[in-house]
Amino acid sequence: MADPDDTRGTILVTGVGRRRSIGAGLALGLAEDGWNLVLSHWAPYNLRVGLERGASDVDDIAADCRALGRRADVHPADLSDAQEPARLVKAAATHGDLSVQARSTTRHL
Repeated sequence: MADPDDTRGTILVTGVGRRRSIGAGLALGLAEDGWNLVLSHWAPYNLRVGLERGASDVDDIAADCRALGRRADVHPADLSDAQEPARLVKAAATHGDLSVQARSTTRHL
């Protein structure tokens, strides 16, 4: 397990609502590389477009990142709402070391 004090900062990763997603792969790879994470997803979008997902996928992804010694906070966000990106960045910045945003979100309509 990595030393939680040895971190590169925090990255906000969107599109992490499914175990089988680019966002999940990004999150796990970044955790392995020493980044703390804020993971965002929007379950109604995945349901609407019929993407396969397990009921606990996002929580399982966060748990896998934590098992690597990283902080992994989960924040659902409907990015089709113009107010959500600012709220999400504010939530991600609460630890004071938000460095990067990695968007793996498809369109939200």
